[in-house]
Amino acid sequence: MRHHEERGEKHGHFHFGHHQWVLLDGTVLERRILHPQRPAPHAKLFVVRLQPPGQPPFTVELTLHPSDGNYAGIAQPNAGEVRGFLYDPKSGKVQFALEDPRNNLAMMLREADAMAAALEDEPDAY
Repeated sequence: MRHHEERGEKHGHFHFGHHQWVLLDGTVLERRILHPQRPAPHAKLFVVRLQPPGQPPFTVELTLHPSDGNYAGIAQPNAGEVRGFLYDPKSGKVQFALEDPRNNLAMMLREADAMAAALEDEPDAY
């Protein structure tokens, strides 16, 4: 996630500087803490299986470092979870898609707060 380029969208693809990103769902196969002996927060390695339309599936490794600007804003998945990823077919780079509410911690918390508020407003069913 060491990309600090401007975001823009054109023809269904996202452009970050010289990259042309495609939004794909991916299954997290593995989540591993790197350097667990160091104090938290920890860098993490995610092994992700992606399948671009019309292409065979492939597996990539994605490292997320605490120094990455979006580290604290990403709802970091566990193995088995499906999340949205941005993939650049030219470079092979992959990053978490923060536009995906499954990845965006702030969006997840807002949705949870809204659900809790809705439950508080409902009369008891008993």
